Amino acid sequence: IMAYKTVREERRKRKLVHLALHLIAGLMGLIGVIAAFKYHGESELPNMYSLHSWLGMATICLFGLQ
Repeated sequence: IMAYKTVREERRKRKLVHLALHLIAGLMGLIGVIAAFKYHGESELPNMYSLHSWLGMATICLFGLQ
């Protein structure tokens, strides 16, 4: 919504801004998941052991399917 309300350009440019924001968000989410698994691997903590972990992974997966 932010891309469509703040960018006062033609439709195609607004869609490109929207795509760029989605790509940035997806990459940041992927980097976060990789960092969490790497940290848990180095600290010998179990992966996906809490509800918070499962909800976060579900959110990232649903974002990717979108």
